This record gives sequence, C-alpha cells and structure tokens, in this order.
Amino acid sequence: MKLDISHTYLGKKSHTKLIATEYVEVNYGNTMWRYQFYVEDRLVDNEHMNYKHGGLYPNLDLFQFEAIDGRHVFIPNGKTLIYNTEEKTYFEVASAVDTMNNSFVKNFFSDDMLVIISQRGIQTISLKNYVVKNTLFPPHSYHLQDAFYNDGELYVIYKDLNSFKEKTQKLTILTSELAS
Repeated sequence: MKLDISHTYLGKKSHTKLIATEYVEVNYGNTMWRYQFYVEDRLVDNEHMNYKHGGLYPNLDLFQFEAIDGRHVFIPNGKTLIYNTEEKTYFEVASAVDTMNNSFVKNFFSDDMLVIISQRGIQTISLKNYVVKNTLFPPHSYHLQDAFYNDGELYVIYKDLNSFKEKTQKLTILTSELAS
C-alpha cells in the first residue's frame, strides 16, 4: 500500500465510503492513517470517529471494509468499530488485545462473523448479537499470519517463533455463545 497517496474503500452493497487520507507519524514511530468516513456521501462526524486524535491502523493491505451482504462495515480506527448499514447504528469495543508488539494483520467477514487478526491475537465478533471473543497468545511465541473457517471451525495460521516454522491449528472458541 502506497503511503504517499490516499486510499478509498467503497461499500459495494452499502452507501458507505472510507478514505485513508494521510499517513502520519503521531509520535515516536507510532504511525496511522488519518481518515474520513461517509454514509450516503455525507461525512460522519460523531463521537465514534475521533478524527482529531485517532486514525486507522497503519497497515491496511489486507483490510476488508464491507461484509459480503453489505449489512456491516468495519472501521479499524484503533478500536473495533462496526457500522450496521441497515439499522444505521454503531457497535464499538475497546482495543481487542494488548497492543504491544501486536499490529493489525488482516480482517475478514464470514457469514455472520467478523474476524480481526493481529500478530498475537484474534478477535471474533458475532454480527447477530455483537458478542465478542478475544484470544491473546503469549508474547514472543507466535506470530499470527492468517485465519480461515472450515466446516464452521476457525483455524489460525501462525509462525512459531521458537522453531520459525509455519503451522496451522484449530482455534477453540465458544462458538455457541457467538451464534445465539
């Protein structure tokens, strides 16, 4: 992702747009993208946006903006912020996991779930009832690289930092709580 130009993410099924406007270093190596979020071509300016002090994650190469059905969009502005395009409501939770050496890797929507992968943790959110499950891995042990669903089970792909080998493992979470 080029750092010297803005990047626009358009909702394919919703009338939403997210623009990463400017890549900035806010302090001592901490970087982020300044941004603007639009609904029906109107700039959203509310308590959830925090345009003045907040910004999007610095690495948005593997960022998925909109759910497949267009009902939800994910705004990665330093916390978990989901906009429900049908109800025109926001769901917000604090930063999912320890942010020390735990940068955003990617996110994806799957059925009624949003999965957010960081280097040392995964956050899964039911888009039916907004139940959130956070899984944090010990520092200096694993570097998460990807995740996927197979037959309703969540698997993670990670690099074992002791052996430096890539591994895949089923992640056991309480999926029954997320689904209800």
